[in-house]
Amino acid sequence: MVGTLAGNLAVLSTAGGCGVPCGHYREVIPITKGGFVDPDEVESRLNDDVLLVSVMAANSETGVLDEVDAIAERVRDAGALFHCDATQISVSRAKSLISLPEGDMM
Repeated sequence: MVGTLAGNLAVLSTAGGCGVPCGHYREVIPITKGGFVDPDEVESRLNDDVLLVSVMAANSETGVLDEVDAIAERVRDAGALFHCDATQISVSRAKSLISLPEGDMM
């Protein structure tokens, strides 16, 4: 599983608790100085061993909206599943639930 440093702790903890003992690994992608997840950074970590990538759509503490469309496309092109944590998106945000990418899991 590949997740982000700014990701939901519940998602990252589950991945570490379930995946690692079963022989899977968890890799955490660093965020940029601006608090964003760089789609190119995600893509650089995709390989045949990656089964799942989890990214938050928004961070309500910082106001950051990640480029989930671009990330989802790259993850799918690599043959992995995409999970989008959309819990911190509100109606007042620039994106709405309608415009979020079709995730394998949300």
